[in-house]
Amino acid sequence: MSDERRTVLVVDDDPDILEIVTVVLDLMMPRMNGVDVIAAMKRDPALATMPVVVISGNYHTEQAVLAMGADEYLLKPIDVDVLLHAVSRFVRVGRRSQEAADDGQRC
Repeated sequence: MSDERRTVLVVDDDPDILEIVTVVLDLMMPRMNGVDVIAAMKRDPALATMPVVVISGNYHTEQAVLAMGADEYLLKPIDVDVLLHAVSRFVRVGRRSQEAADDGQRC
């Protein structure tokens, strides 16, 4: 991957998770669920190629969500190392991101 800057969309209804997460979509949200978000992204040419890492506590939706175009599917509770590894496939995870993740583990 080149060093060009990339935009990362962070979508979650939990503010603590928002602080430590990038390229991640929570499936269970109150207004628009993650499946709807993926479908809308795939219809929008500006968003269709944006990487999507899904986090969910639902063990039964992984195959369907990946088939819709999600790039990764992680189960809650999230292991920070697994999350950082998954996200690093799509964006460079720097020191600031690691510090945020470390802070998240202390909560």
